[in-house]
Amino acid sequence: MYLKLPVKSVFLFLLFFLFQWGGQFTAAAAAGADGDRKLLFTALLYICFLTRGGIWLFVLRDIPLTWAFSLASLGYLVIPVLSYFILEEPFRPGYLPGGLLILGGVSLYGLARQRSGA
Repeated sequence: MYLKLPVKSVFLFLLFFLFQWGGQFTAAAAAGADGDRKLLFTALLYICFLTRGGIWLFVLRDIPLTWAFSLASLGYLVIPVLSYFILEEPFRPGYLPGGLLILGGVSLYGLARQRSGA
């Protein structure tokens, strides 16, 4: 039995990852800013993370909690990839084994759920 995600849930997960990435980006920008710019980046940081929290509530309405947390763990892989392509940040070699471990864990979890019929 596969998890059939509605298109709305996939879209919400993409928004969730986007606001997670935006929050981390503004946190880094706030750390290097002074004065009013620091205040602006800090406000954007809170807006991103509060919006992400609201999106998470909508995600939980459509997806079982165990699946939602498994899919959310993919953020550790999605965020560095977004940063590489959009911000041209370096992709560190340590991201690859970590990402593969996360993908392997999510895959094993999905297989176990499929075999148990849950």
